[in-house]
Amino acid sequence: GYRNELLRINVQVDSTSTINIVLQPSVIPFEQVIVTGSRQQEDLQKAANSVSVISSGEIRRRNRNRLDESLQSIAGVTLIGENVNVRGGSGYTFLGLGASRVLMLIDDVPVLTSDLGRANWDILPVTEVERVEVLKGAASVLYGSGGVSGVVNVITRPPAVRPTFSFRQSVGVYDQPAHEVWKWTDRTLHIYRTDLSFSNTFHRLGMRLAVSHHRSTSDRDGGKFKRWYFTGKGVYNLPD
Repeated sequence: GYRNELLRINVQVDSTSTINIVLQPSVIPFEQVIVTGSRQQEDLQKAANSVSVISSGEIRRRNRNRLDESLQSIAGVTLIGENVNVRGGSGYTFLGLGASRVLMLIDDVPVLTSDLGRANWDILPVTEVERVEVLKGAASVLYGSGGVSGVVNVITRPPAVRPTFSFRQSVGVYDQPAHEVWKWTDRTLHIYRTDLSFSNTFHRLGMRLAVSHHRSTSDRDGGKFKRWYFTGKGVYNLPD
């Protein structure tokens, strides 16, 4: 957009006046916009559908380590095991069988269909998330039978225009069990996670690379694990 200009021009009788006008660029303010909620751009306040948005800043303020932990702060969204349940819909499976009706998207691309089972919430570190959009209500059927209960769309962060490093370290210990019969060891049980990412843009190619190391002794016997995750994102800007 451009800043408005108002000029008063006096033209003499039987003469020609030449005026050169240069408009200055100006920022056009808008309300917050949801792009993927109903597959057409609209204002969040005017949206007829129920759309909830979690920003990256809110995820950091709540000190969440996984995406599923962040989703629990949205009204009407609960977790059954590692499956999302939106407004009581059948967003869970039993031993990987059955049909989950909550559609999972990463950058508008389905990563969990109705016949795939439970989600892997560790595959994408929260440091790479720009925002999470949750569509609830009847409008989710626009995405097909896999999104009858709702749609969860994870929007990742765009590549940085200059070299940028990000580091996050989380460490914790498990509390003593509530009942003595649940105690299976006298060792101090711990959990920690390290997330490291790099982002930069080389001419027209932007990239983000992230590595995560997640390790836990678990609070239950036989539940310990050690995992490595590598994720990447590339964006190529085509010429005009």
